[in-house]
Amino acid sequence: MYNGFRLVLLFLLTFTLPCDHFVKTIEISNNDDQNKSNNNNNNIKGHLKPFGESGTKTNVKQVDGFPEPTDFFSNYFLRSKPVLMKRAVISDPVINKWTDDYLSQVSLREQNREYLVKIEMGKKENRTGAKSHLKLHNFLKIYDKTDVYLVHYLPPFLNSDLTLPRPLQYLKCLLPSEPHITYVWMSDGGTKSVVHYDDADNINCLYRGRKHLVLLNPLTNEVGSIIDDLNRGYSYMDVDSVDLNHYFTLQGANFTNFWAWNRRLFVHSRMWIHQGLNSTLSINSKSVKNVCLCI
Repeated sequence: MYNGFRLVLLFLLTFTLPCDHFVKTIEISNNDDQNKSNNNNNNIKGHLKPFGESGTKTNVKQVDGFPEPTDFFSNYFLRSKPVLMKRAVISDPVINKWTDDYLSQVSLREQNREYLVKIEMGKKENRTGAKSHLKLHNFLKIYDKTDVYLVHYLPPFLNSDLTLPRPLQYLKCLLPSEPHITYVWMSDGGTKSVVHYDDADNINCLYRGRKHLVLLNPLTNEVGSIIDDLNRGYSYMDVDSVDLNHYFTLQGANFTNFWAWNRRLFVHSRMWIHQGLNSTLSINSKSVKNVCLCI
């Protein structure tokens, strides 16, 4: 009888409790599940942090000066091995010659004044964002006051200022038909690229400013899920807040880092996934603009 009474009481209690009690119970249960999920996400190293904060990190090898041609090609270029060269740019005319005044004067010459350079709108790169073209001297009037930066082929009227490193002069003699393109980046700092790869080998020549590059070797990392646009070779990820649930292979990635400032050269190979941040450098309390060539 008592057992039957307890069953009836339980039955009555079940149907007399308000419906919102069960709704709240479900909500609390869902909230608990969400909190557990958030806690698990928070425990993922680098989740919602800048690109390169997850996984493990290795600093790139550094050498003094530019290696001899045989050393450069056999130990770095042919092995797709990145290297940072300190004090590799010593006597290049670009170092002292490329002031804003000089570049403006050259750009204003009659034969050069109509030449346009490509301008990216927004220092945090957006490959679907707005772009513009300006005459170089007009860009130089605004780039330290607006959210823009220059990325363009080296204007032909500046070619004579550039001296190729000796190993590249050697390569040019061996392979005269190989295409050779030089790009120039110029900003007043604060630029951030998308995560991407290049379809050509690169030598980045940092003449002024600072640069931080984060790289992933495609031969030793799972990178297939990182690149969203395979045709254009870049990722849609937010480089300031990487969702490691979506880009899950980055959780165990091995990143290669390098930091460079004035007069450093850095070599990295095609297909290495990377992301770069450029900033200004303060010398004698004066801000030095960021100028980088990619050759």
